[in-house]
Amino acid sequence: MLEERGKVIALGSLAVLLLSGAAYEVVIPHIPSLCPTLNNCARDKQFDKLYHTAVRTANSALELTGQYQNLLELKESRDRLMSAIDQLATIPEDVNIYPKAEQVLGEYRNKLQEVDKRLEIEKQASANFTAGQKLAEFASNEVEIAKTIGHYQSAKADLEKAKAKLEQIPADSIITSQVQPLKAEYQTRIKTIEGQIAQMRANLIHIYWSNQDHWMAKMPEKSVALTFDDGPVPQHTNKVLDILKKHGVKGTFFVVGRNVDNFCPTLQRIVREGHEVANHTYSHNSLPKLSPQFQKAEMEKTQKAIQKCVGTKHLPFWFRSPYGAQNSTTLKVAHSVGLNTALWTIDTLDWRYRNNADYVVNKALQSQGQDIILFHDHGSAGLERIIMGLKNRGIQFVTLSEALP
Repeated sequence: MLEERGKVIALGSLAVLLLSGAAYEVVIPHIPSLCPTLNNCARDKQFDKLYHTAVRTANSALELTGQYQNLLELKESRDRLMSAIDQLATIPEDVNIYPKAEQVLGEYRNKLQEVDKRLEIEKQASANFTAGQKLAEFASNEVEIAKTIGHYQSAKADLEKAKAKLEQIPADSIITSQVQPLKAEYQTRIKTIEGQIAQMRANLIHIYWSNQDHWMAKMPEKSVALTFDDGPVPQHTNKVLDILKKHGVKGTFFVVGRNVDNFCPTLQRIVREGHEVANHTYSHNSLPKLSPQFQKAEMEKTQKAIQKCVGTKHLPFWFRSPYGAQNSTTLKVAHSVGLNTALWTIDTLDWRYRNNADYVVNKALQSQGQDIILFHDHGSAGLERIIMGLKNRGIQFVTLSEALP
């Protein structure tokens, strides 16, 4: 019996030895190199799981990158890839999965650069597409209110810009399928506008002294067009505007481009109160002394100044040469810019008789109707008497475009 107990005790001692540190080293010597402690094993497992989660996230991002249908999906792809990169970047160097994590991290960062590049391309494509649509919308609005060649030219320019925006979109963009039909549509609209411009040019007119009877006969009977040259100049033009407003009369203002640049608010008041704006060159030079190129520049620069100040809607339909000085070149150039030309049938000579209002009044009151009466913005003296005198004779006041639509 004592012998049996000794065997049991011996076996128990052996079991204790096997579970001791020394026996551990002998029985499973490979464990310390992989996982020296139970805590290290748990840590390796934690980051191994993080690695595989990040890889799955990155793979789903790359799959989406290869088949995205819109900008939102591409952004989602980028966000997923960035999330995977952020996760992998947290894996420390002392865990077993680190070498793999470091390798895929470099690959994913390279992929992220590619996605960012594609994202910028698609963003720019989307911006160009939107800008093109807005320009085309502007063109539609311009055509809707178009009364002058200038309106149509502005609409054509906007459509050409819209088409150019679409042409900047790469062929491999996700919105390419939408681009081609729009480009074709814009080109068709450009051709239509070109036809309208050509037709309007064929119908442009010149009113000068040798043909004025013909054109004045087309005006409504018992009507006159009051026209004012050389503005806008606030200290003069505002006095004229005050008088016209007081009597409910509309006039036509032949403005000088440099004055528009200097006194835009006065031109804005002219437009706001319902008067017509017309072109009187930029510098008020005598045009026959200038080359065709300079004559055209004088007209076009004024058109641009007016458009900048009061918008496309109020682009002039009429042109008048300073001093009434014009030659055949002037008339051709005006038509090329899209402007009718109009001189006058009654010159009040208010520039000469600034201190003789009676002379100016008597001159203007010679009208029996169907006249274009010339004033200057500084010639407000006597204007109120003229308006009242003509009204008393039953004469109505019209703008040039109302007189000769």
